[in-house]
Amino acid sequence: MELEIVELRCLTYLQQASSPTVPLSRLLAHLRQSDDCGEVVETELLDFLRGHDLFQVFDPMPMDANEARQLGISTELRVVLVTRVPTRAETYALMKETIAGMAQALDTAIRDASQREDFELRRKAETLLFRIEDLQKKLAAQG
Repeated sequence: MELEIVELRCLTYLQQASSPTVPLSRLLAHLRQSDDCGEVVETELLDFLRGHDLFQVFDPMPMDANEARQLGISTELRVVLVTRVPTRAETYALMKETIAGMAQALDTAIRDASQREDFELRRKAETLLFRIEDLQKKLAAQG
C-alpha cells in the first residue's frame, strides 16, 4: 500500500463527497476501484486514517446492532476530513434530525406492535421513545 497514493485518493474523495462524513466501507470501495489502491486492506486503511492529521474517524454509537438497524442508525465507522468537521450548530441540527427520525420510526413500531398485539415489543418501543424524548429535551436546552 503506497501511502501517498492512498492519502491523495482519500483526500480527493472526501473533499467532493456530498456528506462530510463517509462510511469507511464506501471509502474503501472507492479506493479498491483503482488499480493502484486495489489491494488496500481495511485494517491498514483504518490505522492509516486514525494516525493521520487530516482525517478523523468516528466510531459508531455503542448500541445493539439489531436495535440500531430497526431505528435506522448506522453502526458503521465513518471518516471525515478535519477541514469538513461540522460546526456545533450543524452537529446539533443533524442530531435533532436523526432523533426525530428515530422517534417517528418508534411511533410506527408502537402502532404496528399494537395492531399485532405484541405488547412486549410495544413496551420496549415506548421505553425507547421516552428516552428519545428526554434526548430531544436535552438537545433543545443545549442548542
